Amino acid sequence: MSKSLHRLAFAVLLALLVAGCSNTSQSSGNLRSSGERKPAPAFKLKDSRGGEAKLADFKGKVVLLNFWATWCGPC
Repeated sequence: MSKSLHRLAFAVLLALLVAGCSNTSQSSGNLRSSGERKPAPAFKLKDSRGGEAKLADFKGKVVLLNFWATWCGPC
């Protein structure tokens, strides 16, 4: 590659890096304060080993729930 092409590629990568690190937030601003939020309802599910997992067992911890559907191909 020529020197000018290297410089162009570097400039493009630098521009992408700067754009990705910008401080603009795209959130909707609909976050509620902790006093306004409701606790999750109590429920229990089967875990991957067939045991029972209760949401209450994870109180005070961050929990990520990922629900899948049998009819959802990409899931």
